[in-house]
Amino acid sequence: MVGLYFNTNNMSAILKALQDRKPVELKSEKVEFANAKDLDKKLKDLFTVQKILDKKQPALDKLKKEVKDSQGRLEMFIGEATNVLNDFSKQAKELGVDPNTVSGYKTLDIEVSNSREYLK
Repeated sequence: MVGLYFNTNNMSAILKALQDRKPVELKSEKVEFANAKDLDKKLKDLFTVQKILDKKQPALDKLKKEVKDSQGRLEMFIGEATNVLNDFSKQAKELGVDPNTVSGYKTLDIEVSNSREYLK
């Protein structure tokens, strides 16, 4: 460990050197002040955007709820339609008919598949 020892002579020399220093004008004060202005501007911009979002949030929450409710109803309809398709398919096969040859069956099957995309 390196030790640094101050005696009275060393301390006097250091204090004298500090007193003899010429004052230096710092230009950084302008830079610091400009940076402070930038901070204030960004803070003001941030508050402006937050205020806009605060106004829009209730409508967004309502829309999210409506979407969730609609997706729930869609899931129910998909389940019911799938049951109808399965029952129809069984009955058609019992009669020896390919269910895909019936236009309503094929259309409903396609729409059930398309509707599942809304739930992703």
